[in-house]
Amino acid sequence: MKTIRKVIPINSTLLVARDLVKNYSTSKGDHIAVNHVSFSINPMECVGLIGQNGAGKSTIAKMLTGQTQITHGSVSKKAKILNFNLGNGLRDELSGRDNIIYKCLLLGCTKREISAMCDDIIHFAELEDVIDDPLRTFSSGMRARLGFSIMVHQTFDILIIDEGLSVGDNKFIQKAFKKIESLKAQGKGILFISHSAAAMKKWCDSVIWLEEGYVREAGTPDMIVSDYESSEAKIYSKMFIPMERVETERETLFSKVKKYLKEQRESMLVAFRISRYSTKANYFNHKLSRVWEWLDPLVQLVVYYIIFSVLFHKVVPDFPAMPWMIFGLAGYTFVNQMCTTGANMIPRMYRSVVQFRFHISALPLSAFFGFLPQVLVSIVFGAFLSIWSGYALNLYALQVFYYLVALSIFGVSISLFTATILIVFPDYRFFVNYSFRFLLHASGIIFSFDQFAVLPRWFVYLLTLNPLYFLARGFRDSFFSTNWFWQHGIDNLIFWGITLIILLIAISRYYHLQNRIGDLI
Repeated sequence: MKTIRKVIPINSTLLVARDLVKNYSTSKGDHIAVNHVSFSINPMECVGLIGQNGAGKSTIAKMLTGQTQITHGSVSKKAKILNFNLGNGLRDELSGRDNIIYKCLLLGCTKREISAMCDDIIHFAELEDVIDDPLRTFSSGMRARLGFSIMVHQTFDILIIDEGLSVGDNKFIQKAFKKIESLKAQGKGILFISHSAAAMKKWCDSVIWLEEGYVREAGTPDMIVSDYESSEAKIYSKMFIPMERVETERETLFSKVKKYLKEQRESMLVAFRISRYSTKANYFNHKLSRVWEWLDPLVQLVVYYIIFSVLFHKVVPDFPAMPWMIFGLAGYTFVNQMCTTGANMIPRMYRSVVQFRFHISALPLSAFFGFLPQVLVSIVFGAFLSIWSGYALNLYALQVFYYLVALSIFGVSISLFTATILIVFPDYRFFVNYSFRFLLHASGIIFSFDQFAVLPRWFVYLLTLNPLYFLARGFRDSFFSTNWFWQHGIDNLIFWGITLIILLIAISRYYHLQNRIGDLI
């Protein structure tokens, strides 16, 4: 084992990292990325991490910001840490101004804080003339300036700068350096990660030289940089070195559920606001915007109505066909979207948001807020058609709120469950697509089970236990005034039992995979 020599202790009031260890499981066994690294950061102090690729520098940054769990050791911090990243969280489809709002939301800012700093961000980035243009029209230098300006206007105590600051032309680079120096003078601590010996000498008060996860040396910049530059050039063929498995404390299912609910509560408002800008980005170049999102199920509805109701009279004998089908398709379409688009948000957006103060587990919640308006519009349209057909609204209609809550919880649960499978097995999305095509015809969405006289009654009963059927029937009961939800006592228990099982499995699987999501995708 390598030993630490020439160590100069660093006193800290902002952060103390003690005996940090991080190991990863791979197909070849457990390997270590960081092995017993200790350091601290004071106010107005810049600590540098230098070393070859694979030495563990970026892993330490992720451990400090909570992006990856610590296998062993501890981090004691009395500070708000910000991981400096220029491009993450920016969307080409949004304008520069919308990107400021979107990225600041991911960073945990409130709307009032964003409004207060927005003009300063634009002015510092020198983008007043183009800030309302789409980001895709920005040059690479303009994008970097925008990203830099957003980051340095955040509230933090410790700034982690991983690699260099390429933020445009030489004039703006000098401006950026002065800004970082002013932040340091204000009492901010800096963790500077780089391969550049010259940058280490210029910026840092102390430097730690990492080698294969160990601390090779720690001390003054001149001393460490001199040793680093004079050391023999060595290219390591392996990023990690083998180690014995370190057993970590396993979380109980109860603690995982508690953690999940806490993350959803903390992220709910941000997820709601993010969904607005995600939707705006997805339909930026479309004249009709979200109309296209609603048009697809509407066209399907019209086709089914013409074929099965008008031509064959095979939809449902006792109720008006169009609203009856709308109530069925509303819940089906929502769950379908949560299982496809919503579940795919974690694998697709993980790398974009992992470095922000936004819980990854809340990405399906953001999708939920994006798709919920479509459900509400469908229900209102179906209610209008049912009134048009002679069914007056009464107290039965109040239970629609119960079924909306049931639909919401089931949709978020199945979305997280599907996401945990897609992370490990991306081909699962094809199974999901085929399953929903089958469920459209086997869940009572467009056909009444009363028409399946050729099927055994026990088999038809099993079909009615499908959560999609439970939700479709519930919306129909609300506006066709047939049954109260408590009259389906056993069906309620079965629905909530299935939903709870799916949610618990999804939560357990998600936190089991949490630290490996980046590697798996």
